[in-house]
Amino acid sequence: MRAYFPALILAAGTSLISGCQTASQQVVSSSPPKATAASEEFTAQFSVAKLREQEGDYHVARKLYRELLQLNPDHAGTHHRLGIVEIRLGEAERGLDHLRRAEAAAPENLAILNDLGFACITTGRPELAQQVLVTALEINPHDERAINNLAMAYGLTGQFDKAFATFRRKLGEAEALSNLGYVATQTGDIKFATECYSRALSLNSDLQEAAEALAQLADVERQVEQQKSIAAATKRNTPGQTDSAIRLTGGQEEQPRSNR
Repeated sequence: MRAYFPALILAAGTSLISGCQTASQQVVSSSPPKATAASEEFTAQFSVAKLREQEGDYHVARKLYRELLQLNPDHAGTHHRLGIVEIRLGEAERGLDHLRRAEAAAPENLAILNDLGFACITTGRPELAQQVLVTALEINPHDERAINNLAMAYGLTGQFDKAFATFRRKLGEAEALSNLGYVATQTGDIKFATECYSRALSLNSDLQEAAEALAQLADVERQVEQQKSIAAATKRNTPGQTDSAIRLTGGQEEQPRSNR
């Protein structure tokens, strides 16, 4: 991943919804002891599951999160983390389902919205990602993750003008062009990507990532041209093949008619 996309990494340590706290002494003192103990046990188990996830032990983390959902089926934080774990384990549809349920339970949680938006991008749903990330930016117009991810989602659907304008909300023109070049490569538009990187370097020659990407694209173009040349030469040097005159009728070869 390129240096200007730090916000596009789906980190296991994304902040979690912890629920609303209240300063009301009356509410706290009225909590039944058993309920308080159950809540503390749930929190402790959730912390263990999250730790196993952060350590990369996703299978165990998934098992623990699933057990927690049996205790509290509507817990947004558990659906959030389980969704990410499922995606990491290759279960994209299950993961997206849990992330959507987390969003439904906590519709204004930026961490959940950002992870849902990014998951939509990585699973080939950039249009849905746009809807989710626009909502995130309505909540916080300055959220860097949402800005970068939304720009990526716009670019992946060919809306390069919108992608560039969105990148510009946090980046200078050269950096935004460099990022736009990266997005263009993901869509296969090598020509436009080359133009973006070249312009970025004309504005800021110190953008090492753009220079490296431009060199890589040049190598790709040379390889493509070489393959085209080889294919053309092979076609010229291959003798023409005559079509077979035998036709099949009824499962039998049709014999040529004799002249009588």
